[in-house]
Amino acid sequence: MPSRKKTPAERISVTDQVGKRHVVVKYVDLVDPGAASAERERMDQAETEYRLTTGASVNRTGADTFETADGRLRLKTL
Repeated sequence: MPSRKKTPAERISVTDQVGKRHVVVKYVDLVDPGAASAERERMDQAETEYRLTTGASVNRTGADTFETADGRLRLKTL
């Protein structure tokens, strides 16, 4: 099985519950450009990972909300 590499796809500006600004980076798997567009979209949905620029793992909890994996920060997009 080939190794999968993730690449940053988007930077999302957010604030936490006390108003401090952070940046969440959306990472997606590198996909073969020759793959069908439906397959690329499916892989993008299944293999998306979010992290703060500090490296902390983040879960998407809503359309414009995130929470760190440890539950310490609740984040909302700007």
